[in-house]
Amino acid sequence: DVAFRICPNPAQTSFNITFPENELPGSLRMFDGMGDVVLQRCFGAGETYRTINVSGLPAGVYTIVFEKGINSFIEKIIIVK
Repeated sequence: DVAFRICPNPAQTSFNITFPENELPGSLRMFDGMGDVVLQRCFGAGETYRTINVSGLPAGVYTIVFEKGINSFIEKIIIVK
């Protein structure tokens, strides 16, 4: 089961996140390499797509954590400049 997909990866100024099945509200947090939260978004039940602007973030590898109900899903994204 895929909780969400990120593209493009690597990203420059933004990336798209899609949720194949999003029947519950959820939240997304993006962490930098030091473990600090650099971005946070909430998603409503039924929301299946969103574009996330990352133009203000420096290049690097980031961890995205999507929490839905009692489940957590983790993906990495690379931001290039």
